[in-house]
Amino acid sequence: MRARIATTADAPALARIYNQGLEERTATFETTLRSEHDVLGWFDGVHPIVVVVDDGAAGEVAAFARTTEYSPRDCYRGIFEFSVYTERAQRRRGAALLAMRELVTRAREAGAWKLVARVFVENEPSRALLAAVGFREVGTYHRHAKLDDRWRDVVIVEKFLAPLEAISSLASRAGAAPRAGSRADVLATLRVDGRGDPAALAQSLDWTRALIESFRVADAEVLDAVADAFFATKVHPAALRTQFVDLFRAYAALSSEASRDVYALLFSRLARIPIASDLEAFYEALFVVKQTARGVDQALSPHVDELVTWMREIVELPSGLRQRISPGNVASLLMTLATSAGASNEQRHAIAELAVLAKLRHRVDAPTSLQRASLPPPAPDPIIEAAPRRSLPPPLPQRRPSVPAPSEIVDADVPIPLSSQDLLPYSSLDDLPTPVVEWKPAPPSTTREPDPDSEPDPDTGPEKPASKRARQPKKASTAAKPKKRSTKRKKAQ
Repeated sequence: MRARIATTADAPALARIYNQGLEERTATFETTLRSEHDVLGWFDGVHPIVVVVDDGAAGEVAAFARTTEYSPRDCYRGIFEFSVYTERAQRRRGAALLAMRELVTRAREAGAWKLVARVFVENEPSRALLAAVGFREVGTYHRHAKLDDRWRDVVIVEKFLAPLEAISSLASRAGAAPRAGSRADVLATLRVDGRGDPAALAQSLDWTRALIESFRVADAEVLDAVADAFFATKVHPAALRTQFVDLFRAYAALSSEASRDVYALLFSRLARIPIASDLEAFYEALFVVKQTARGVDQALSPHVDELVTWMREIVELPSGLRQRISPGNVASLLMTLATSAGASNEQRHAIAELAVLAKLRHRVDAPTSLQRASLPPPAPDPIIEAAPRRSLPPPLPQRRPSVPAPSEIVDADVPIPLSSQDLLPYSSLDDLPTPVVEWKPAPPSTTREPDPDSEPDPDTGPEKPASKRARQPKKASTAAKPKKRSTKRKKAQ
């Protein structure tokens, strides 16, 4: 299937498909069938109509989408109303989706900045189709109109084709006020502003990003124009560089094929830059590739060999270059990109070898991911081993008492402890001299020992030891003195 602009020769097919929608009562409030002459009135030369042709069915029209005037008032100029219809036998084959994508492109080229429509609430296939193209549902008109004497609710959908603030500036720079906001204006402003004022280029990049995010379709010509604008200048301001990165990311997010197209275009332009004489421009473009990749990106895998080749060329540069960007900066960036692109084992081995040379020549350390893969783990120390972690401290070892040296012995009567090594064998015991022991009688005891044969006195019981006070010697007794009589008692008498 392919999409193209409709011509008056397609009027019979358009009438037939449109009348099928009228009969089913699922697409419009209209109930009057249209003829071929009625359809010819749709071609006003302002509002585009597109058809999708099935090449396998003798070029028959499978679907169509058309735009009409939303309101004749000047304040609504640029707002187009649209509708899409599919041949009954061609449904569920993607014809309506292809027609809507082509209609968005043609409407933007015609100067429209917004598309609106109303869809029956219960028409789920149409609502899903419009959501896939990028339309948003604004709200619901309840009991909006009657169809066959029954009130029907409709959902309002809309899609912006351009930011409002960009229309006037683009029209003034492109010199085409009636066609402001078209794809041709985007290409013209990129190719003109890419070599001019940075402020004008920043505005053009904003408009291009809005075009990509609203259209959501890969456009190789627009991507090439963005690359022309980027490589037209060697070094960009930081804010402008960020805009280029965001634009490349938005384009790469469209699909996996679009992501591969972005890197293929950037690497083809990088190959044209002479590294030895234009190292700063090469680093600028390579930095944008790194920021676009956002870390690990499998779409970079086909370009690892190019990165390794460039790294080898960078390592061979002399180390005495004194520029804002040194060969070491570029080598470090190349190693980071190559290791994050999903390199194979052979490629990582080549990168590791070049990293060693870059370290020797340009004093550049390899990235952390490469260091972990190349350096072997440290061998454990056979002498000093880390003690295992315990919840409780280990018990103290049993220490054997040390034997003092002979010079430390002061008292000869103190026995020296012997160990098993100091003991003599049994065969040598007979050769030892018998020690002579001198007997001395024990001194007489001064304490009186109790007689075991004597019996205690039954009246007094066993003799108790005297107390401390009783053992003290008593003082000499004196004559008893008469007690004094109390004066109180004398007075009472």
